[in-house]
Amino acid sequence: MEAVSAEGQHVVGQFLGGAQAYDGALHRLAELAIEGLAGADAASITVLDNGVPRTPAFTDKDALALDEAQYVAGDGPCLAAIRQCGVEEFQVGADPRWPSFGTAASQAGVVGVLSVALVGDDEGAVGGLNLYSRSVARIDAPVRDQAVRLAAVVGIAVANALRCDAVAQLASQLEEALVTRGVIEQAKGILMAAQRCGPEEAFDLLRRASQRENRKLRDIAADVVQRVQLP
Repeated sequence: MEAVSAEGQHVVGQFLGGAQAYDGALHRLAELAIEGLAGADAASITVLDNGVPRTPAFTDKDALALDEAQYVAGDGPCLAAIRQCGVEEFQVGADPRWPSFGTAASQAGVVGVLSVALVGDDEGAVGGLNLYSRSVARIDAPVRDQAVRLAAVVGIAVANALRCDAVAQLASQLEEALVTRGVIEQAKGILMAAQRCGPEEAFDLLRRASQRENRKLRDIAADVVQRVQLP
């Protein structure tokens, strides 16, 4: 594998452009890792969603299970690499760190692990690329360098995707806030006319109804507007 294969560049390009589903693109990148990196028999990609790790892409169930074993324990080569924004290697049976993870890896037939942090631009780590080997306890240095280069590209792609998702969520929240405000203002106007009161008194009527009925203030306001609009 070169720094990033032609297909890898194509997948990343589609990923950045939104032409492929997020998890689908990550899955193909995980497949490319085991196809092009000697000694890697299984791969997974960890992503931090609001600081919580999850595995949206994996090439076999053992890779997923070993990732999740680390999440449960709160430590392991992947999480250590993410914390350090670096690289962690783990030789099963020879490394005393993370004994519970070592046992799980041994039971899965894994003898060596390489985890590389996914770092986007100037930000901290946004996830990790995990390579599991059933054939070699330690992945060769040239292959390790290739994995680091691949992780650098994937890290930028993941960071951009998470950033776009955060922007989309913010836009949705702002839109909902505007709609909510509009409905409440309509309801206040209706109550001001019906009760011959000011805006503060009208809002207080809505607030007290919300507390009394244990419902959101927006829903109470929507009921007021709907009743007026009914023939």
